[in-house]
Amino acid sequence: IMLTNTFLLIFVPVDKKKLIHCLEFWGTIHSLCRIKRNLQNSKRARLYWTICDAVKHVERLEVDDMEDFLRALLKHMEDWELTIKKKVLGSHGSNGTSQIDIEQVVRNIEKLEKEINSDPSYTAAHSLMDNYQRAVEFHSASNQMTEVGVYMKKLQYFFQNNQIQSILNEHQEKIKAERKESG
Repeated sequence: IMLTNTFLLIFVPVDKKKLIHCLEFWGTIHSLCRIKRNLQNSKRARLYWTICDAVKHVERLEVDDMEDFLRALLKHMEDWELTIKKKVLGSHGSNGTSQIDIEQVVRNIEKLEKEINSDPSYTAAHSLMDNYQRAVEFHSASNQMTEVGVYMKKLQYFFQNNQIQSILNEHQEKIKAERKESG
């Protein structure tokens, strides 16, 4: 499970020896409408997503430390609400989207996509993820759902790319090794 400020991504292992995973599900945190905990099993919960004012997806999760996971998820949801509130109340236009220079974000995405194809690195991959997220946030705040779909699809393909998964896994293993050495 990967939790960002905007997305919940769920991966399943494809090759445990090589630490390769495949994206099984993704959902935006702002469309999460309900969390239902399993009273018989504290490691399980159901998360409900709203699409066009109707509950369209239910994801069942099993997490070893559900309490920590839910605390982190709720923190991100609170952060998201604060961000929306700031955009609505901001003095930079009617919906506050001028806080994001979307033209610069698009230029960054184009540049980083080329860089990933020619010389992939963790830094480029991480920057590309951030820029996809900014594009989604901008278009969501502007209610441009077609554009949101375009960048969500790009993000989905990004996470399905074996080379990207390998880069992210190598970085994660490096962090684990550094923690092991220092701890």
